[in-house]
Amino acid sequence: MGFLTKLFNRSGVHIPVNLIRAKPERPIDRSSLSQSEGQRKKRRLEVIAHEEPSIGMAKLKEEIMNLTMEMNTRMNALEKESSRHTIMLQEIKGMLIRMQSNKEEDDD
Repeated sequence: MGFLTKLFNRSGVHIPVNLIRAKPERPIDRSSLSQSEGQRKKRRLEVIAHEEPSIGMAKLKEEIMNLTMEMNTRMNALEKESSRHTIMLQEIKGMLIRMQSNKEEDDD
């Protein structure tokens, strides 16, 4: 007598004899079990994928918009700084040209 049968008998649960002694018609194919387990897992993941993104997508879109605005702000600041540097370089170049032409005039 198996463990479960003894447990059911002690608990007063009646198990029909034909249920206890039933033999499978054919051996259990382990690959079919793993496929059905994989299919159940796939369906479970699909359900989760359809449920959670609706909650997470709004938050994700909000975060993307925040990052976009932050990047735009940073790019504008960098463009302004770059423009100031370009102006300073042009002024320095102008001063160097004037200094060189003054030096050439002094040499003549």
